[in-house]
Amino acid sequence: MNELTDKINSNYGILISVDGKIKYEKYVGNNKNTRFRVFSLTKPITAMAIFLLAQQNKLKLTDTIDKFCINIPYNDKITINHLLYHSSGIYDSNGELYFKLNPTKLFNDILQKNETKLVNFETFIYEINKNRNNSKIPLKNPLHYDSKNYKEIDYDILGYIIYVVSGLKTDEFIRQNIFKPLKMNDSGFQHDEHNNESIPYENNKKQGIKEQQNWFCGNAYVVCTLQDYNKFLSGYNKLLNKTYLGSYQKLYYFGKTIKNNNKYNYFVHEGGGDFNYKHSKNKEEYYPLSRTMMVKFYNNNKQINIIMSENYQNNNGFFSDNYKNWNYMIDNIIEF
Repeated sequence: MNELTDKINSNYGILISVDGKIKYEKYVGNNKNTRFRVFSLTKPITAMAIFLLAQQNKLKLTDTIDKFCINIPYNDKITINHLLYHSSGIYDSNGELYFKLNPTKLFNDILQKNETKLVNFETFIYEINKNRNNSKIPLKNPLHYDSKNYKEIDYDILGYIIYVVSGLKTDEFIRQNIFKPLKMNDSGFQHDEHNNESIPYENNKKQGIKEQQNWFCGNAYVVCTLQDYNKFLSGYNKLLNKTYLGSYQKLYYFGKTIKNNNKYNYFVHEGGGDFNYKHSKNKEEYYPLSRTMMVKFYNNNKQINIIMSENYQNNNGFFSDNYKNWNYMIDNIIEF
């Protein structure tokens, strides 16, 4: 691990645990108290909140979203399960509000205030309805996941449903029902002010880039230490009864792999944000300044968690070159 990480020239943190106990931990430009912006690693936490509400008999996964006053096309056909699996067919208003902007304009807008603007839920709904002709009836199978349909808006709507059903702001519900019981004391949300929060910088400049997220932003709002995310990976099973845990572990981030004649389940997700842009010869394109990835391998006898987060200062990082370094590392850990 040291031989591999010594080749990386960026600010990062990496943690490996076995059966919940940390076996390897290393930080460059950060430390064990650094809170990383984990972006889409938020989604499994948001889904856990939904399952907790189902376990409390406050909603059903088969409920259609019109029950929660989400007034968009096909709201009487789209279910919570559709949202969980990104199979809702809802128009991606996130892309409309952010990523359909000219990259240079988006970057310059961020630089003016060092962060993107907060967008309220009503604005997302307005953009969906304005583009209603681009919305589609959801896929016939509500449990079918297709990466081509991956949309941030599905989990933002789930975040808002948590608020409607629980009566608590989404971030507060998660604090009380997930962070507190799992003792994730160094976890929060992007709209909060944090000490020791990792901030990416463009081209080693002193000005940081921050992509802001709202309290209901179920797709990307968590900020936490790697040790806290390890607590989530190691302890989420304690929060659900057997029936709901089995359903939770059928979500699209879970699967099975076979190595060395042992069958291991795995739980994997990645996240990226704090977007900047770079120029190529023919076009401008986005790239994230912050990247995070986690994978958990587990069976009845053992669990291994690997969590890595990086705030770029250059292109020679874990996540450069099509994840070559990251995949190499994971393959070697699996073999070990």
